[in-house]
Amino acid sequence: MSKIFAPFAAGSVLGMMSAFALARLRDGSEVVSADSVLSGQVTADHDAVARIKQRYDSIRVNAQPKSVTHKAIEDAIRKWTG
Repeated sequence: MSKIFAPFAAGSVLGMMSAFALARLRDGSEVVSADSVLSGQVTADHDAVARIKQRYDSIRVNAQPKSVTHKAIEDAIRKWTG
């Protein structure tokens, strides 16, 4: 599993309104699990998977490298505890 950290300065990007996970099964098929405030859904519907993959790519494009995120967290800790 990979983690992505979208920069706050990038503003809200598609896909940040709910949690989701993409999975490729052993047979090569893809499924998506999406959660909302009211419910969760798992589907292998091709169109739904394609839409979520587009959202993932949108988030990934705006993601910061781990080192930048780590430094931002360290700076916040120093600011608020120091």
